[in-house]
Amino acid sequence: MPYLQRPSTLSPVTVQSEVVYVKVWGYPGQGTLEVHVYFRGVEVTATITIIDPETGQTIGTYTAPKDFPLVMNVGTYMVYAYYNGYRATQTVEIVEGKTTVWRVYMEPRVCFVATAVYGYGHPSLETFRRFRDKILLRNIFGKKFVHLYYYVIGKPVASLLKKHKLVCKVAKTLLDMAERALKAFSLV
Repeated sequence: MPYLQRPSTLSPVTVQSEVVYVKVWGYPGQGTLEVHVYFRGVEVTATITIIDPETGQTIGTYTAPKDFPLVMNVGTYMVYAYYNGYRATQTVEIVEGKTTVWRVYMEPRVCFVATAVYGYGHPSLETFRRFRDKILLRNIFGKKFVHLYYYVIGKPVASLLKKHKLVCKVAKTLLDMAERALKAFSLV
């Protein structure tokens, strides 16, 4: 089930996870765990920490994907994935004779307005992300603006832009000017 999480104040991120079970030959009372972490659609090397939720003790810290699959005792565990300041958490159940596969998809949260204007994956989006990360999120007023944008302003404005082509053209002109200004003043 997809869920939104803000793992740090500097890195808003959308995290989606999926757990699947695959039948394998195993040892009695044991199953295996496999973890794959993807960032922007590419599998990355991530740090994985496994904790026993009943005792709160750390079972171990591993590197995905190279340390996996792991043979583990049957039971329920909390598994944390860390990559580049992003974090995802999942409760996984190890089932006897099966492999539990946890796939984690981490994506930087998109700029609602710029994405509505330019479309997903457009190079200009990276300019606005860098401005957010390098300038806005490094001071209190910028952080407040980013919070307001992501939780109050961004989605309704993007929705308006998608419905009205003329307003979208005006917004594109303004964003193009803003992008040129950011580059001209070396802010990104």
